[in-house]
Amino acid sequence: MTISEKEFQAAAYFAIGLTSEGSLNGKERAYELTIAHQKGTNEAVRLVPIQNSGYAIGVIQTDFGQHPEVARRMVHVFQDWAKAYRPDLRFDDKEVAPFIAQLSRTGNQVKLKYHNEPLNPKIKPAINTFLASPVGMAFVHAHDVKQINQLQELRFQPLTKTALYQRSNDEDKLRLAVSLAKLANVKGFGGSKPIMDAVKGNQFASFDDFHKWIEEKYPKQLRDVDNALKGLDVFFALEKAHPNNPLRQYWEKIKQDPLANPVHIKEPDKSHYKEIRELFVNPDVGLRRIQQHDKAQTHSFLRQDKNEPNLANRDSSTPARDGNSVMERLARLTEKNARIIEIYESGNEEAIRAVNREIIENSPAVQKMIEGAKELAKQEEQEQQAQQIAAMEMEAQQRSKGGRTR
Repeated sequence: MTISEKEFQAAAYFAIGLTSEGSLNGKERAYELTIAHQKGTNEAVRLVPIQNSGYAIGVIQTDFGQHPEVARRMVHVFQDWAKAYRPDLRFDDKEVAPFIAQLSRTGNQVKLKYHNEPLNPKIKPAINTFLASPVGMAFVHAHDVKQINQLQELRFQPLTKTALYQRSNDEDKLRLAVSLAKLANVKGFGGSKPIMDAVKGNQFASFDDFHKWIEEKYPKQLRDVDNALKGLDVFFALEKAHPNNPLRQYWEKIKQDPLANPVHIKEPDKSHYKEIRELFVNPDVGLRRIQQHDKAQTHSFLRQDKNEPNLANRDSSTPARDGNSVMERLARLTEKNARIIEIYESGNEEAIRAVNREIIENSPAVQKMIEGAKELAKQEEQEQQAQQIAAMEMEAQQRSKGGRTR
């Protein structure tokens, strides 16, 4: 059996991306500026990047030190967004060029050329606010998709033609694909070429042999690869989960379009999508949650709540928790509704307005709906702009035709 392109995309986005790149300490950080810096240091005071790491964004991280053109585009899109929605955050025109330069530094440049100088304190709060908006999320997602398409073309597709891939079982096929893609994303396609050539040359008898080679040749990247494989454990657990496990059902729907733009996902799918993302962001907790849902499904026939009989099967004389019978509660509700209907039918406009006010004042849901109306309209406007931004980014990427990943 061959792993499908959509399965690879799902593994790349969720296991490589959310588990090993777009999160830190169980918290998703895809839609904010991040940098790998020395523990115990305050990046706002003295920036000490790890190795050559620069500032980055994304589920599949795009490093601005390696891709300064992305930093430049992001700042210009931010300026347009801020002008429309947050003029208080917009940079002065004279700040744009130096801010782009600061964001575009490699880790080595920060340490050797700029003597650990941190970002201007104005940059990060403003950019993070933008990245958390629909327009910012669409910008980030366009680059996530670009990275995954490159990994698919330059690592996954060549891998499928190798003898090692073809004789491996389905899980090891995906482990090979994820490991090669992760190495390419942290070392670049050039830096990970030796192991790709070794796979093509049939130098490994199994995935275990392949992994031992990573231990020997790429010791600094071994932890990165193993983190991605940890995310793949969540992938496999969802695949093997009970068919009635709701997490399995959400996952099956996500796999139909694994690179769907999160901005465009609406409720109730949005909540389910977020729940699946959280499984990969914190894989240890995620695996336990999948197992708990599986156990609940397997033993559901033993879990009948005898203290709360089903309302449909309850005798009308059964006392409710407040001591009133079901029939008494229904009677009060019927009486109230009858009074409201009577007022509506009377045609008395003043009484009708009074009833309407009473309904609204006593309905938290209605109040929340009213309070959220303006925010919803604003969000829809931003989502329309986000679609335009995503289309522009994809067009720009097609014109530039590729480039290296992180």
